Amino acid sequence: MQQFIRHLVLTLGFALLTLGILAWQTINFDLSGLLSFTVNGSIHPIIPSALGLGIIPATLWEILLQQFKDDNGS
Repeated sequence: MQQFIRHLVLTLGFALLTLGILAWQTINFDLSGLLSFTVNGSIHPIIPSALGLGIIPATLWEILLQQFKDDNGS
């Protein structure tokens, strides 16, 4: 069950990264409004991208660490 949750979190990370990049492309990769965290009343698209980039490595580390433990019988 834990492995399933880790894979769901990994999927969430990739989804946030994809959402952020696609939304950022719709505003022509503009960085205005980044410091106020809003663009036209919503969060700037780079925020979900940053969250996705933050989630992915940690989750991959957990998945690989568990795989290493399973392979070595620990």
